[in-house]
Amino acid sequence: MRTILPKSGFFTFIFLVSTLLFANVVFSQATVTTDKDDYAPGEYVIITGAGWEPGERVDFTFVETPKPATCVNSHDNFAIADASGNIYYGGFLIKENHLGVHFVLTATGQASGRIAVTEFTDANVKFSTLGLPSGISVTVQYQGTAGGSTGGPVNSSATFSTSGSGSSSTIALTGPLSFQFPSTITVSGTTYALVSTSPGSPTNVPINGSYDIIATYTTCTAPTALTYASNNPAYCTGMAVTANSPSNGGGTPTSYSVSPTLPAGLTLNTTTGVITGTPTVAIGATDYTVLAINSCGSTSKVINITVNAAPSALTYSSNTATYCRGGAVSANSPSSGGGTPTSYSVSPTLPVGLTLNATTGVITGTPTTVSVATNYTITAINSCGSTTKVINITINTAPAFTACPSNITSNTAAGACNAIVSYTATASGTPTPTISYVFTGVTTASGSGTGSGSTFNKGVTNVTITATNSCGIATCSFIVTVNDTQLPTITCNAPIVVSNDVDVCGATVTYTVTSADNCAGQTVAQTAGLASGSVFPIGVTTNTFVVTDASGNTATC
Repeated sequence: MRTILPKSGFFTFIFLVSTLLFANVVFSQATVTTDKDDYAPGEYVIITGAGWEPGERVDFTFVETPKPATCVNSHDNFAIADASGNIYYGGFLIKENHLGVHFVLTATGQASGRIAVTEFTDANVKFSTLGLPSGISVTVQYQGTAGGSTGGPVNSSATFSTSGSGSSSTIALTGPLSFQFPSTITVSGTTYALVSTSPGSPTNVPINGSYDIIATYTTCTAPTALTYASNNPAYCTGMAVTANSPSNGGGTPTSYSVSPTLPAGLTLNTTTGVITGTPTVAIGATDYTVLAINSCGSTSKVINITVNAAPSALTYSSNTATYCRGGAVSANSPSSGGGTPTSYSVSPTLPVGLTLNATTGVITGTPTTVSVATNYTITAINSCGSTTKVINITINTAPAFTACPSNITSNTAAGACNAIVSYTATASGTPTPTISYVFTGVTTASGSGTGSGSTFNKGVTNVTITATNSCGIATCSFIVTVNDTQLPTITCNAPIVVSNDVDVCGATVTYTVTSADNCAGQTVAQTAGLASGSVFPIGVTTNTFVVTDASGNTATC
């Protein structure tokens, strides 16, 4: 295969081609050819020809473009035509410094004067493909070092057709070489993907010999309908996940990517697409787009990932709760850290009348039995684990009087206008209630306890006894009546005997009447006789007095 001549050699090429055409016309019976159009270093050029004078010497002249600076010796040589006028020469060795050189060979018959011309090149690298249909244009990019005397870096491309030889022109290169075939080629709706190159890129081109680089293609299909074993997985922090593997239709993906980045601790295998790992941070439901790719296209799938955490640090609005039998409790609500619990349980069973909501964990109800302080273990659970809290519940009861006196009637004590009254009033309740009393009416008083043994004034006293604890209040009411049944006392003067007053048929007499009672307020009335200081007539006058106390008790004298 031939390389393109530099511009400086273009007219020389045209001239030589013209000369060759002229020679073939004039001396059509003489020919010279080489066994190849292109040679690599280390190969011998085989020169043959026909139509020469038998036995004549045919001289070979080689013109090199460009001529290597290191090439100082002439390559000219000759061959002797055999009896049939054929020539043969195989002694021209192509060397490394010939890389990139275009040779024009002129054969001249020394006896016949006949001239024949041919040309060939010295290059080594050739690009070709396998697996593509005929007639496809392929362009290969390459970067390397030009061979031969030109040397120096080269960054170029070679375009060739899969028809004919199916390969590029031979290119003179040496040393390190990088190249890039198209990753895909689409022909009439069919896509061909690059499978491999032999050798791979980069490679190292040897000094001697031809160097063929072959790219192998195969038909391919873009992946389709990507899905995952779980498209909506929920994971737990600190727990290794079950490998979440993809599947798809169409072609086999060669790589995978995901956006945004998966939750911390999870990884996407970019070759297999499998999601694995141990998530470390809880995150709410989030969409992630996974892309499955091959050289022919891609497909995507949105998966939704939730990372939960086990609940932790469970506590209640009241961890030590005291309730009252018969009273609806205020909702006792839980709170926790970590992940949200999905269910709750309690052990042992809560006191009768109380319930634990198995979904929310809230304790509500109206307890119906008394219960001493008891520990209850509540467990908050979700798919990632659980946490517990011990709460203490006491069920108390409101006070109730177990003994409350009926109305009490008593008499005043001797010589007193009151009475000491004792009675029994008792109350139960948890906790033990506090007892207090209030007296109203003729007797007023208040204080702790029942008030039993207090002194009650004559008359009616209302007694109210109250029992109080954290669950309520109870009262006991009754009446204490103190009656005065003691008679008042009255003292009259002893009989009085006096003489009549001078010149009076009678006498002025004074006397005293005294009275007393245990209760103040008695009154004295004279029912017969004359008042003290009156003039009493001669004779016997009987004075009678009645004393009446506030209770209607009387005495006379």
